[in-house]
Amino acid sequence: MAFSLTWLPTVLLEAGLRVAEQPGWRTRGDGDVGIVKGVICHHTAGARTGIMPSLDVVTHGRPNLTGPLSQLCLGRDGTFFVVAAGRANHAGKGNWQGVTTGNTSFIGIEAENTGFTTGPNADPWPAIQLEAYRRGVAAILSKIRANA
Repeated sequence: MAFSLTWLPTVLLEAGLRVAEQPGWRTRGDGDVGIVKGVICHHTAGARTGIMPSLDVVTHGRPNLTGPLSQLCLGRDGTFFVVAAGRANHAGKGNWQGVTTGNTSFIGIEAENTGFTTGPNADPWPAIQLEAYRRGVAAILSKIRANA
């Protein structure tokens, strides 16, 4: 069964971004999404080197959380990896403007970065990755007619 978010690669490509569709992405998800309200931007807290070393974990999950862990991954080189067209387990409990169904209502993006700004695991964000992040989120928000 194909899920609702099969438009993701087209929107990103039309925004002039690099896209790598992962095998099985069209039918990957923990059910389908509902009406998409926005985008949740994450970082992987993964390895300090490599383009997208967390891709397998985001795609297939980890022992305490089943995959996919987001619909999209964003590599350090600015490539969007399309992981899933269905619901992903990227949002924990929360409330944003009355919306409490984060996994069903938001597209998740996991950008490869340790999250540290100082110390031995510091991981400065590459300009190409930040630019792709901005343009990718803007393209998705335009598609779903939502503002930042």
